Amino acid sequence: MDEGVASNPLPHLVGYAFCMVGVIGVHELGHKVACRAHGIKSSPPYFIPFPPLPAFPVGTLGAIITQEDPPLSRDVLFDVGISGPLLGFAASLAASSLGLTLSHPVPGWLLEEYLREGGVLLPVPLIYRILIPLLHPGLEEAAAVCLHPVAWAGWVGLLITFLNASPAAQLDGGHVLRALLSERLHAVLSAVFVAAMLLMGFWAMAFVAAALTLRGHPGALNDATPLSFKRRLGVLALFAMWLASLPFPPLLWP
Repeated sequence: MDEGVASNPLPHLVGYAFCMVGVIGVHELGHKVACRAHGIKSSPPYFIPFPPLPAFPVGTLGAIITQEDPPLSRDVLFDVGISGPLLGFAASLAASSLGLTLSHPVPGWLLEEYLREGGVLLPVPLIYRILIPLLHPGLEEAAAVCLHPVAWAGWVGLLITFLNASPAAQLDGGHVLRALLSERLHAVLSAVFVAAMLLMGFWAMAFVAAALTLRGHPGALNDATPLSFKRRLGVLALFAMWLASLPFPPLLWP
């Protein structure tokens, strides 16, 4: 841990909590704005607290909003689905960029000592492989980066974006996929991504997605009219965000 964080953790804890609530809140705000724009009644966001555990030191399970009305068309379903990941990704990217400028490179000898004492390395979102060298030009002299709490909040936000944007079941990405495809194709691809999440080690999310997949996805009330062309292009934007948030094994510099 950074010596400054260890000696005076309270300001850093407050900063982490503020950024974490902000990232999740912005994600849910995207859904709320899209619902209001299309006249869909929805609840305010409900944040789900969770005790920080050694294996899951996040402090929250995210937030949810509920919709009282079904989407009228595929375009509306698309807008509601993509709005959360779009704003959530932007907020996570901002928190990550700020946090990484406050983070510290870790020399190889210190990393070896950390690993000998049972420390673990986080998987790295793809976008971090671009941000870290840009924000730490001299990183080739280090082996890893000790994340500042603000960067940790951004990292968690990107993980949430990756999971929510996954094209499965009734996740945000699943809504976008259903707006594009038939219910049958949506179910097939959902099963494929559930299997992929299992292979990547996201057991809890895979089981949630599997349960939602079994429920099916009814789609929009007007399921006959196809998704508009400009929104079809928006599917590529969702895929780009999903790919940028995709966690890879830890990247170590020699």
